Amino acid sequence: MLLKIVFVSVLGLVIAEKVRYDNFALYKIYPNTKEHVEFLKDLYEESDGLDFWIPPVRVGEYVNVVSSPERQMEFEHSMKKRSLNYDVMLQDIQQALDDQIMFRKKRDTRREMFWTNYQTLEDIYNWFYYLAETHSDIVSIIQAGTSFEGRNITGVKIARNSGRKIFLIEGGQIAADWLSPTVITYLVDQLVRGEDPEALAASRDYEWHIFPMINPDGHEYTNNAIRLWRKNRRPISGSAVGVDLTKNWNSQWGAMGGSFSAVDQTFVGLGPFSEPETRSFSSYIESISSNLVGMLSFRGYGQRFILPFAHTSDPMYNYQDMIKIGRRAMGSLAVKYDTQYRVGVSRDVFDGATGMLADWVKFRFNPPIVATYALRDTGTWGYTLPIKQVLPSCEETFDSIMAVIREAKLINVLHLVIILLFLLPFGSQTETELTDLESLNTAEQLNLMFSDAPGLVSAKFRYDGYTLYKILPENDKHINLLQELQNDTRYDFWTEPAPGSEFVNVMSSPGHKNEFEDLLNRNGVKFTISMTNVQEAIDKENIGTYVSRDLRSMRWDTYYTLGQINTWLDDLVARHSNVASIIVGGQSYEGRPIRGVKISHGSGKRAIFIESGIHAREWITMATTNYIIDQLLRSTNTEVRGIAREFDWYIFPVTNPDGYVWSHDYARTWRKNRRPIGTEFGVDLNRNWNSNWLAHGSSTNPALDNYAGPGPFSEIETRTLSEYIRSLSDKIDLYLSMHSFSQLLLVPFGNSTQAYGNYHDAVNIGRRAMGALSVRYGTQYTTGSIAEAIYLATGGSIDWVKSALNIPLVYCYEFRDRGQYGFLLPGNQIIPNSEEVLDSIVDLIFQAKRFQYLNNSNRVLSFMGACLKLRTHYVDLVVIVRASEAMAYLRKLEIQWS
Repeated sequence: MLLKIVFVSVLGLVIAEKVRYDNFALYKIYPNTKEHVEFLKDLYEESDGLDFWIPPVRVGEYVNVVSSPERQMEFEHSMKKRSLNYDVMLQDIQQALDDQIMFRKKRDTRREMFWTNYQTLEDIYNWFYYLAETHSDIVSIIQAGTSFEGRNITGVKIARNSGRKIFLIEGGQIAADWLSPTVITYLVDQLVRGEDPEALAASRDYEWHIFPMINPDGHEYTNNAIRLWRKNRRPISGSAVGVDLTKNWNSQWGAMGGSFSAVDQTFVGLGPFSEPETRSFSSYIESISSNLVGMLSFRGYGQRFILPFAHTSDPMYNYQDMIKIGRRAMGSLAVKYDTQYRVGVSRDVFDGATGMLADWVKFRFNPPIVATYALRDTGTWGYTLPIKQVLPSCEETFDSIMAVIREAKLINVLHLVIILLFLLPFGSQTETELTDLESLNTAEQLNLMFSDAPGLVSAKFRYDGYTLYKILPENDKHINLLQELQNDTRYDFWTEPAPGSEFVNVMSSPGHKNEFEDLLNRNGVKFTISMTNVQEAIDKENIGTYVSRDLRSMRWDTYYTLGQINTWLDDLVARHSNVASIIVGGQSYEGRPIRGVKISHGSGKRAIFIESGIHAREWITMATTNYIIDQLLRSTNTEVRGIAREFDWYIFPVTNPDGYVWSHDYARTWRKNRRPIGTEFGVDLNRNWNSNWLAHGSSTNPALDNYAGPGPFSEIETRTLSEYIRSLSDKIDLYLSMHSFSQLLLVPFGNSTQAYGNYHDAVNIGRRAMGALSVRYGTQYTTGSIAEAIYLATGGSIDWVKSALNIPLVYCYEFRDRGQYGFLLPGNQIIPNSEEVLDSIVDLIFQAKRFQYLNNSNRVLSFMGACLKLRTHYVDLVVIVRASEAMAYLRKLEIQWS
């Protein structure tokens, strides 16, 4: 790139005099074909003598390039040859740079600051200390660490009232960007000394933490040596110095838009948070994160209001709200000077580069307001923006920041009053307060009441007046309507709407009941009401009491807490210590072990693995799995005793311990784990496995129950449990995942209805086993792949177990019932459900053997030996898929085998 050749002689470390850009030209290029974009991308990656201020991203988006005098003729010729349109915006960049500092005068910034010029680091820091002295009641100096060269990253805190929620403002990450620090100091002035009523209200309602210069070393270097320097000043290797701080944050670091070459101006660093500036500033943000409601990041240039996230165009988190806020605020920005901004995610409206601060803050803490301003202009001047545009830019940006707050309050993205409900004892709310709470959707109520400060919760969330619907879609139009509603967090979908769905269960709060029913009736969607008051069903659930060291106190018509289950497991293992032992398959976010039981009657046996309770509200799965453990150790039935002795069993009743505890203590219908995701909580652990993660049936919105997490295996529960399963993968022949509800037996996969692997064997075995399940009580199950039996849904445990570990037989049970009680299955159905499921497991093993699965390794080795002796028939045998067909072939040839 340009800086690579112009400054190689100074080794990036020491420079005798300021570098000049005499006769360097600034081009604004307009690619209108894919070929144009690819040509520019090639130049961006390979060419010296060219410096891309705005890189090529997509057709129709302008590109800014600075060319050295030596390259200009060749560069223009190559563009003309390709009919690539361009304008020369500046024939001599140096003249524009000289104009930026021509009227800079030494002023006493302990008395005054001016916005008719660009400000230096010394100007800004001196003025901050002056404000802290003269307005000590509301202004204080804050530090967020130091730079590589030891300069303080200094800011101010503005607070007219204590204990307020925090807005964080930062700029100056790009050293060549002189505009953003100046714009930010104007905001400081308005909040402290301005007379604008909105500014005064903002400084009263919020605590402002403002840092205009995150890259002080780089900023000083642009003043003293190389005006267009972008990075910080840490030596990397050889002559390479500096990292582009805008790409060094731990959010999709290095995925797009940056360089891994240390000599490039867009070098992303040696890793996320490799730089002292990003590392220390991220620590500062961590320290204020519990009160953070907004963060605005500023940089030059492009006239964009950029929303998270850069790696995707999908609407994530509260994207729809932020689009609305951003567009309205940018409308306010345009009033004074008609400056037009675009609003959207970086991938759609900017350079799509990942590793941004705003993306990391949104992902890590999820404050409601997060965005990045790319300030004036749109490529006419770029980093050489004339000083006459500084004050207008300050004024319009300030107007837009006030509009962001105003619009956020209007649509309840920023609400200051409702948080006071935490301080009221439950049962003491006034009617008005309860109405305000009820106006929120179900997910918002749960998160509002239980996520901000669990220590203040004094009672469980109650579902009084909540209605459970069983909806009966009859056509694709009905399904499409329900799928659209599924993204509306006012309604809690207990089952997924998909083509072919016989029924869909949805829970609604009393405040939205009439609207919901009206919508269904208007669209001709039939429904029945399964429960008129969900709380009544919850009240009828019997929570048992297990007495330590008394195995007889464990009953099978009631549900138990995590602590009681663990105590019972300990007692059971102690009683059967010759064949049973406690095992730990992983850990939860809150530090609870994922405990299970291993049952083994001797070494060298093949294994069966059972996991359940990954969805916290599915209490019947824990109860049934515990029943299976009990029967494998204590049953007198010869078939059950036979399978117990024939295999090693690894069984985990509760694989989401944090969520299960929460469902008992606070919110009965909680599904996810309990990791904080900004202001929301939890990830759907059965959408978080690394098999077609996020492809189907999951959400990028952490407020929804099927939120798949920020990445595959992002959660400690799935990550540690998958590692444990992998350690046993050479032993496991049968894997069972227990869920509820809908009465299904599912085989992989959830991404396609195509029959993969041994699909036909698995389905045939499963259907026969479900026949055995129906004998005792007549309960009917449907068998098929996830995609064909219910809906496209990926990221689940069974898909990963099959695809990553190639376990021969993998199934997912969806237990009783079919929408009458759903997750609130009464205690009197625990024994029937458990008995029929155990019947089916016994038959599943029997049928698998009939299909030549679950056989020991000696039989396999003998069969392989017989194949090797065939010689002339060997080629025929290696293409035979099913073992039963191979053995039939051997018998036909009258070949002996064992």
